[in-house]
Amino acid sequence: MKGDITVHFDGAAHPNPGLASWGFTIDVPGQLQVRKKGMCPGDERSNNEAEYIAMGMALRYVHDHATELAGHRLVVLGDSQLVIRQMTGKYQCNEKLSPLLNRAKQVCKGIEVAGFPPIIFEHIPGEQNPEADRLSKEAWEEFTGQKFPVYPKKVKKWA
Repeated sequence: MKGDITVHFDGAAHPNPGLASWGFTIDVPGQLQVRKKGMCPGDERSNNEAEYIAMGMALRYVHDHATELAGHRLVVLGDSQLVIRQMTGKYQCNEKLSPLLNRAKQVCKGIEVAGFPPIIFEHIPGEQNPEADRLSKEAWEEFTGQKFPVYPKKVKKWA
């Protein structure tokens, strides 16, 4: 095994649903760094759809470069608990997201057929996903000419 290819992905939508964007990073230690961002198709996408599109774009990149990347283990990291848990079968998927889930799973099968071991999907806290988050919001800002809104984090109060 040549080591891990690490994918980080994130999506952003404002309003939610609304204009949506995506960003991802791919790192192959000592070999390759990929940074991509863009807008999601359509005028109204949810944040969950944007997350799926971000992950799908990253998986498609790995799939399209599978020959030179084969032999590595692929680790996909995202701060969307919903997307990660749907990809691993821990959560069910609704009708709206199921086409995105099915497409992502098909790309994963193609990656594994190309010589990769089973893909690992892990949920990470948002603080561990800063670059993909920045890229997704940067794409939105470049498209709209506006600053992506920042919402204060909700603080849990313990009784």
